[in-house]
Amino acid sequence: MATAAGAPYVVRCSAYRSDIVEVIRNAVAFKGFSVVDIWGICPGRFSKRNRLTPKGIEEMLSRLTPFEGQVSENQRREFGEHYRELAAAQKPAPSPQVIAATYAPLSADRQEVILLGSAGQRIITAGEVLCLSGLHAGLNVTQKNDYDITVLRGLPSVR
Repeated sequence: MATAAGAPYVVRCSAYRSDIVEVIRNAVAFKGFSVVDIWGICPGRFSKRNRLTPKGIEEMLSRLTPFEGQVSENQRREFGEHYRELAAAQKPAPSPQVIAATYAPLSADRQEVILLGSAGQRIITAGEVLCLSGLHAGLNVTQKNDYDITVLRGLPSVR
């Protein structure tokens, strides 16, 4: 899957390989995205009943397509390097618009406001209105939305 997705450096190996440190070192040193698929036995779960052995892992790996380093058809320029080159050629971004303070804040001290509610209660809109009010009072504001994936169902219950 990693090679099909375009990963330019892929290794699949056993955790019991004698040069595992070198395998990881090479992946980290590779200039670009690397995937190291390490097969091993979890020592924390089901270890007493686990029939898997290092030898069994080696046998399973021997039946799969080996991957050991650079994938020739996926070689390309490193993303960050290419991005920085393109960004350097762009015009500088304009300064952000300034919202002039038209009201005096009640306090210059740091304030935190938490708005809670369920989907459909205009909580996000209320947060935006509150932030705009702070900006118009000359304050620095931020808004963080935590839009849970269980929209219209609420948070999962703890049992």
